[in-house]
Amino acid sequence: MVWLLKRWLPAMLAAIILLNTLPGMAFASPAEQSSLFIASKNEMADALRSMSDASAISVESFIQAARDRLKLPYDKCHCSTLIDVAAGQSGSPSEGMSTLFRTKSFICGTIEQIGFANLPVGTIIGKMPGLKSGEAYDPSDVVKGSKYTVEHGGILTDIRRSPEGLQVTIIQSISVDNKGVVERTYLAKELTENGWNVWMWDRRISP
Repeated sequence: MVWLLKRWLPAMLAAIILLNTLPGMAFASPAEQSSLFIASKNEMADALRSMSDASAISVESFIQAARDRLKLPYDKCHCSTLIDVAAGQSGSPSEGMSTLFRTKSFICGTIEQIGFANLPVGTIIGKMPGLKSGEAYDPSDVVKGSKYTVEHGGILTDIRRSPEGLQVTIIQSISVDNKGVVERTYLAKELTENGWNVWMWDRRISP
């Protein structure tokens, strides 16, 4: 048995290395695994409970890292840059909200199906203008310039009820007048009216 291993092990290792270097044949790392579209709050809760990545940072660290960038102008910190840097990305530039949704989400979905009230603090929310009411999307189709482009995004930092309605606080970077990174509270209905319609949970963040 030992002589068989000695004979075939080098060939097996060489084959594995070859397969991992061929286009389209590379083994996916955890960060490259495909995202899952979620259609209900129960599915969301189950999925988040199943998440286990020792390298993921806490929600508190994620939000604090974003808050550390408050008041930075937009030309210094775009919305996707804010999220990527807060999630611990360094050494490579952010590639935009659509790429973030496609490659960094563990689970994702529409706010219409889940409801703002059921989104946990730390959720990333965004605007996908091409998405119709009642429509689902495949995370792999979220590409800049396509129907499923995500044009803007932010981090949900607080949700609470008030006499005026559900209040949602988000950190985002605003391009208008180069305003940059701000943390503001809105009524949920205002966010819906202003096009915030999709969400994702970043696989780099521990729920």
